[in-house]
Amino acid sequence: MVAATENGKKVVRQVEYYFGDLNLQRDTFLMDEMKKDEGWISLDTMMKFKRLAEIVDNKKEGVTAALESIGTDLIEVSEDKTKIRRVTSKPIPVYDDNYKRLQKNRTAAVKGLGKDETLDKLQDFFEPYGSESIYMMRNRETSEFKGTAFVTFKTQEDMDKFMAEAETKYNDVVLEKQSKQNYYDSKSGKEKKPEKKAREEDTDAVNRVIKFTGVTDDTVGREEIIEALKGSVDFTCFERGNTEGICLLNQGESAATIVGALEKNPVKIRSAEEVKFEALEGEVAEGAVKKLKDEREALFARLKSRGGGKGRGRGRGGFGGRGERKPKNTKTTFNDDDEPVAKKAKAEGE
Repeated sequence: MVAATENGKKVVRQVEYYFGDLNLQRDTFLMDEMKKDEGWISLDTMMKFKRLAEIVDNKKEGVTAALESIGTDLIEVSEDKTKIRRVTSKPIPVYDDNYKRLQKNRTAAVKGLGKDETLDKLQDFFEPYGSESIYMMRNRETSEFKGTAFVTFKTQEDMDKFMAEAETKYNDVVLEKQSKQNYYDSKSGKEKKPEKKAREEDTDAVNRVIKFTGVTDDTVGREEIIEALKGSVDFTCFERGNTEGICLLNQGESAATIVGALEKNPVKIRSAEEVKFEALEGEVAEGAVKKLKDEREALFARLKSRGGGKGRGRGRGGFGGRGERKPKNTKTTFNDDDEPVAKKAKAEGE
């Protein structure tokens, strides 16, 4: 019973995250789906979200059972128990500059967390403080958790109480707390790495280009492609909803080696039965490299025009940074600090 209750709490927390203010500002897929049926989303659609499906062991009835047994003031279940939606009494806010400013003000940077911690454990710890979401900072090369997390609180009052606590311990370790703004201010004073020079010296890019085709499921995004390639991807040129795209592997990798090492090719990704990966060569690879470079520079220009081009965020992408698709059709967007406002942050929230 205890295990079932704990699992039910995870279900409720995950669903509330999907339909919460923070996620909806970047989740274009879910927002589009909500427009189709007065906000109602079928459980079949909800099972396309990997993290939720794993929690309920792909049994969609587990979602409604948890919502009804544990309770939530944000989500309602349809009479026939086949759909859920965000309650109409809590309209989605306008995601303007003022909202983003207030959101940033109620976000803390917390250091001192163990590098082996999981999202579930951190959510359990910060939830009593009024946390709304947690973004775990990771090494972009190894994906290892750095021990630092951005914790966004539901209200400014919750944030202030957390920051005012004289000593906050996690596993007997005193946490270092500061505002998100102060965190970035402190980072800006550090010497920057010669990122531009590293990009200019990227001479073997033509050997690291992979094309993928057969994406028939419009919920498949960059994250699923990276997972299929074992996390070796540096930059991806792919818009959600398209059937194909190209990606550049990290320096030191080989497209032919990575593709050849796949256990299956084509592979099944969600409902897309045959997603095929191909190592490009010769002039075709050269053309793909140019397209990838143009995409990265276009993304950089868009970020800079929004005031976000000075930082070196995880989502910068391109030759030397981990890439993103065009913000128009992606769930990962950037705030004005160049931080990926994750995923629907699949690693953190999906």
